[in-house]
Parts: sequence; C-alpha cells; structure tokens
Amino acid sequence: MPAWPNVHFHGGLPYAEAMCYLPHCDAGLIPFRNEATCRSVDPIKYYDYLAAGLPTVATNVMSDLQGRPHVYLCPPEDLASGVHAALAAEHIPDESIPELLEQNSWTLRASAMLGTVSGKLISPESASLRVSWQAPASCNMVPPCPYCSTIGDRQGKSALPQDPATILKGFRCLASEHGPLYLSACYGEPMGDRKTRQILGVLALTNKIDIVTNALFDLTTLNDLPANGNVAFATSFHPHAWPSLADFIRKRQAIASAGFTCGMCEICAYPDYLPHLEGWRKELLAAGIPTSFLPFQGWHRGKPYPKSYTKAEQALVSNVVAENYTGDLALGFGASPRGRLCDAGHTYIYVTWSGEVQRCTIPGTSLGTVYPEYQLSLQSSATPCKLDACPCPDLWRYVHDLAIL
Repeated sequence: MPAWPNVHFHGGLPYAEAMCYLPHCDAGLIPFRNEATCRSVDPIKYYDYLAAGLPTVATNVMSDLQGRPHVYLCPPEDLASGVHAALAAEHIPDESIPELLEQNSWTLRASAMLGTVSGKLISPESASLRVSWQAPASCNMVPPCPYCSTIGDRQGKSALPQDPATILKGFRCLASEHGPLYLSACYGEPMGDRKTRQILGVLALTNKIDIVTNALFDLTTLNDLPANGNVAFATSFHPHAWPSLADFIRKRQAIASAGFTCGMCEICAYPDYLPHLEGWRKELLAAGIPTSFLPFQGWHRGKPYPKSYTKAEQALVSNVVAENYTGDLALGFGASPRGRLCDAGHTYIYVTWSGEVQRCTIPGTSLGTVYPEYQLSLQSSATPCKLDACPCPDLWRYVHDLAIL
C-alpha cells in the first residue's frame, strides 16, 4: 500500500467493527469501475451509509443508485468531484433516517417478490372497487401551479403519515375484502416520492393502479413499478413547467416506451390558458394523446370559477369534457348533486392522507379507515348525496339522475 501520511489502511474488518467507523465519517464511497459487474449487484453499502446518516458518493457505472436520495454520482476517473458535492450538501436530518431505511426495507422487497409470483393482469372492468388515494402530500412542482386545489391542505404534512409497511397492509386488507382494486394516486406528485412508488408497485402486482402525474419525474424512478400492464399514467400538462409542449409529448412517449400505459392528458382550463387550449389539444391529439380539459375551480382576478366562464368559454370546455367523461357535465359548472342518488361510498371510496375513508373528495361522514388500522364499512347501495358540489369529473358517473324528494 502507498505510504500516504493522511491515509490509514485497516484491511478487512468484521462487519460490526467496520460499522463503528461510519459515525465518524462525512461521506461513504461506492467506487465501482466495471459497468457490467454493477448490473448484477445491489449497492448494500448504500443502506449502511444511510443508517449512519452519511451521503453516498458513487461512480456513475452504479446505475441502480440513480435517482436515490443523498447519492452523488461521478465518473470513475473523478471521484473527488462527487466527494466535494456531498460535503457541500446539507446534512441528512437524523429524524429522516428511519424513514429512509423503511423505504429500502426487506419487507417491501419480499412483498414485491412474492407478488410477482402470483401477480395477474387486472383490467379496469374487472376491478371490484374504485379507490382514490391522497398520496403523497409532497409535490415536485416548483413553482407550484397557480390553480392547485390541494396545496393548502398539503402544507405542513410529510409525504406519507405512516411507514410503507403499515399503509401497504391496510390496502392489502381492502383488496382482500373488496378487490381487486382500481386505485388512483392523486394529491401531490406520486412519482416524486419513493415510498409512494414502492407501495403502488407492490399493489400493482394484483390490482389496477392509476398514477396521476405531472410527468416531471426522472425516468429511472419507473424502476420502482412493474411493467406488467397494471400500471397506467394519467398525465397532466402544466404549461408553466415545460419549455414546450413538444418536450411534454416526448416525455409521454418515453414513459410509454418503457412499457407503461399512458391514458388521458388533462389540462386545467385556467382563465389565462383559455386562448391556448384548442391549439394545445390539437397538437396533443396529432401526437395520438387523448386530451381533455378540467374546469377551473377557484378564484381568478376577483371572479369565482367555473361560474365566471363566459358562455363561449363554457362551451369550449364542456364540449371537450363531454367527449371524454360520462355523467352529468353540469356538475362541473356549478350544478348541485344534493338529493341525487350516488354510488360514492358503495362502488367508489376516497382514502385521505391520514387513512380515513370518505365517500368522495369532499369531507363528510367517515366510513372507517384503511390505515393505521383497517376498519371499514362500505354502503350497500347508492345513497342520496348531501353535498352542493361535485368538482371531480371522474365522480360524475356515479351520480344518478334520480333525485330523492
């Protein structure tokens, strides 16, 4: 070994003894050089470094580490650049370490392996219960959308309130009792949180999963999901977040090329976007992407929407919505569902961030919980709606024409 005065070679050490050194380090190294070798190994040193609160500096031939938190990749010939980047970054908070380790637990890995053996293709039609899940409470959109309807509710919350194993256990109980499920993840950005991706990945082995995404995620995060036909992406085009619509289209095509279904593309009919909607939709349709508009719900320049759309603007939005959704479209423009029979709570439920089960997106009487403890009692049939608004196009199909007098 070179006789460097600032380097001490300890040789091979027992695992327990070697781990005692980690708390005294500033970063951990995974200096692999051979790309072919890296395709068949798991970077287990990364988990040890996380447990010690250390960032990981790895050579970029270790492709499995791409996109993982607190990892700094660099070329094999320039390991120093990665070390400098890691040392300049913020320290890993001690309170986040258990959560990081849970994301990489053997519990989730074993569940995925066992599910792969018994996994099967689920069609939307064969799913017994439609579920929307508020997950996660974090979003990668910077700056946030000016028309975001969840940002106020998400503030101050962690991405998920429970460890992945607890949440996964609850959804498995739900699927066992009422499944297979057709589960949609929508709240923040599901692809921006690895815990959420891992839970969805395991559930997708035996259930239909729909991920509502802004498509701004790194393609390497798709590795957390099985390309088995049970995962579909509903992409939202947010004009302020993309250099061009062409860039968004290329990203959708890349997701599809990775083996995943990409369904509807949604664009919020935000007042500032109204002059551009027809042009955007025309370009998307030309690329083979089915596209619809979402009526804007909120205030804009002192006016409440959707009631403040002009007749021409309402016609523009509603005509496109009618091509893509079933049910009473008037509900999207302020009509009240109160007193009308609705299947929400019977064939559809809404699971909040905390695990509570509601009939729909608007808070009401609780039907139970999925997690941390599974305790649920669905309604046996359609019941009268007690609300004055139904803002979600996916829910209009559940509202019956028959009113209860």
